Amino acid sequence: MNGSLGYQGSRITLTLPPTRAEWTLSPAGQSANPALSRDFLKAGIETMSDIREWRSALLIAVENGYKVTDVWLDHYQAQAAENLRLASVAATTNSDRNALQLLSKELGHMQELSDKILRARKNLNYISPDALKNDPLDQKILKCANSLAAMAASGEFQDDGSCR
Repeated sequence: MNGSLGYQGSRITLTLPPTRAEWTLSPAGQSANPALSRDFLKAGIETMSDIREWRSALLIAVENGYKVTDVWLDHYQAQAAENLRLASVAATTNSDRNALQLLSKELGHMQELSDKILRARKNLNYISPDALKNDPLDQKILKCANSLAAMAASGEFQDDGSCR
């Protein structure tokens, strides 16, 4: 079926490609109709909000030296994963599915950053309060978030490569 499986904690997400009849691309490699569906846009914004909240909580914890535990972080991850699942159900157009891939990548990057901080805390490694200010992964998350926000604001799929 040429689908892909995504693993987010205890959740498994199956993403199937569009049928041949649905798959019409312009020469630039983007959907002929770049508009995002209303339901997908709503679910995508919720997912982006959850990821932003997760990142903010993680940054505050690091900056203030608060204890970071997997139980505490699991709440944020589970909420973002659930909204990503809802976005995947709402994805009905090529543009929706393309944007869903970028949202999935953003969630994966956030999970990676969260795991990185959690590992450091579990290993009792010191984490400087400003450790994330110049962290390449955190910068990638920010660039992707800005790209996704611009896409949501325009209501059209645009991939500038920042989420890859």
